[in-house]
Amino acid sequence: TEHAFARATPGMEAARVPDLPVVVVESGEETTLHAWAAGRPVILDFWTSRCTRCPAALAKLNAFKLKHGDIACAAVNLDSLDNATMMAEEDDVAELEHLFMDMATKEEAKAAFSFAQVPFVVAVHASGALAAASPGTSADLPAMAAALAAVEAAGPGENDAAAVNAPPEGQLVLDEDF
Repeated sequence: TEHAFARATPGMEAARVPDLPVVVVESGEETTLHAWAAGRPVILDFWTSRCTRCPAALAKLNAFKLKHGDIACAAVNLDSLDNATMMAEEDDVAELEHLFMDMATKEEAKAAFSFAQVPFVVAVHASGALAAASPGTSADLPAMAAALAAVEAAGPGENDAAAVNAPPEGQLVLDEDF
């Protein structure tokens, strides 16, 4: 089910890309997720090496990237820099940028983006405003691109927005990865 980030209301704190530490796998550069994403629309796919659904979700994002070169797309590994490095070498994810978060940062990311399973996909506007989120296997990537465009059309501050609509309380969620 697609999670939507609600429109901002007066006095509501903006939902933005958090300043979480990441490693850019290809270069080894240490930066933050906020700094890495700054100034460009991005779609992030959070994954772990134990996740059986994640490779297909990453391949889906890679195919999307081939058609949407104006949106940065990244695979964000949450458990192993070595496995993130190996994944970055795979042909079916060659168009993606690859990031790594350590286990402690993973917990912060889960809280910041309100997810409890991987793969999990988040769309972030160039302003840093969160636009949409969804479990990776059911992510409607064209709809996420449309959500990014809607934030752009709304103008600065119009959609700089709020909280994730979390899954209903008591909903069964497959959580084999955490």
